[in-house]
Order: sequence, then structure tokens, then C-alpha cells
Amino acid sequence: MTATVTVEWRHGVGDVVTALAAAGLRVEFLHEHDRGHFRLPAGPRVPVVYSLRAAKAG
Repeated sequence: MTATVTVEWRHGVGDVVTALAAAGLRVEFLHEHDRGHFRLPAGPRVPVVYSLRAAKAG
């Protein structure tokens, strides 16, 4: 593997959406996923990953 560096931040979804709106972007969609690369142990399924698309407003 050549790409082994990761960067992570702990920001809530609300913080991200607010920052995008403050930067003049329009959120086109936001989907929460309860499975993917990151998984929790067996138990209730909760969103752990989300995908988001935003575009310049106007």
C-alpha cells in the first residue's frame, strides 16, 4: 500500500453543515450510513459514516 496516511477530525454533522452554509455552500444531500469501512460491534445499528454533497449557492 502506498497511501497509508489518514487525517481525521471529530466534528458533529451539525458543525459540518453549519460551516458549509457559513461558507456560502448549499447542501444538496446528506446521507447517514450504519455500515461501511467503520463498523461498531454487534448491537443497535447507528450511523457511523455519512456522505455529503454541497455546491456553491446561487
